Amino acid sequence: MWMKKLAQHFEKMRSIYPSDRLIVLFDIDGTILDMRHMVLSVLHSYDQTHSSSHFNDLKISDIDVHENHVESLLSRMKIPAGKAKSILEWVTANLWTPENLLEAHLPFSGVMEVMRWLQIQADTYVGLNTGRPEYMRAETLNSLNHLGKEYKVRFTDELLHMSSNEWEASMEQPKVEGVRYYRDLGYRVVAFIDNEPDNLLAVSEAEGTNITTIEGLDPAGKHPVQQAWIEHQVPQCGYCQSGMIMQAAAFLAENPDPTDDEIVDNMTGNICRCATYFRIVDAVRRAAEIKAAGKTGVGEVSHG
Repeated sequence: MWMKKLAQHFEKMRSIYPSDRLIVLFDIDGTILDMRHMVLSVLHSYDQTHSSSHFNDLKISDIDVHENHVESLLSRMKIPAGKAKSILEWVTANLWTPENLLEAHLPFSGVMEVMRWLQIQADTYVGLNTGRPEYMRAETLNSLNHLGKEYKVRFTDELLHMSSNEWEASMEQPKVEGVRYYRDLGYRVVAFIDNEPDNLLAVSEAEGTNITTIEGLDPAGKHPVQQAWIEHQVPQCGYCQSGMIMQAAAFLAENPDPTDDEIVDNMTGNICRCATYFRIVDAVRRAAEIKAAGKTGVGEVSHG
């Protein structure tokens, strides 16, 4: 579970840097916030405003697209092109309104509790490193503090780095600039949590470290985890698979001969909407067997 690993990593960093101001950076959208709720909210508001019923039966579990790619959801729902165009225009105009930010900002389970735990540690801070444009600063702070009040989590203006770019611009460079911003303020950045692999890769390259993403695990599909995933037919919708595979690969790099209980404990926190958990456990066990048999020598996940 990434939250448990983050806590362990933090405690290690604190033992190494006992007198430093440590900071853990979080992206916002898709990392702290489950953006499916915002998409569902704005689609329901379309129906309410236009007295239509396109999304009456739409549930949170049906939304498996990025908030910037709602058109693929509409296409799958077989909404006619002309109507889909007007719905997309509505989504673009209303997704990021202050009203929708307040109403539909909901966090992933456990994230706020982790932030609260970090904020009560001595000389420890939580910073936000977001790709949202600067003009959304006031709305972002307002909505996140409204959300954080229940958890006693507080976000401040100084500890919010926003992009100087517009929405459609590349997000990688602003994330790199965000890490440097906090370092220039005198914080020691000990972790950066972001749901976009490209952002993590950009930061790691700028800092001279290595991160392996799903694309780099083994392009030929010969990593033991990739082989086992195919052998056990783990994927269904595919929504969670990048995270599942990378979690399993990193786990086996550290623990090449795990018990079933260790596999379950490690994979907990990676949610599969199709509930293929038994296949996932079987595939991780099988990947360990493939690795032990030496059927492939490629694609270890780097921790450097």
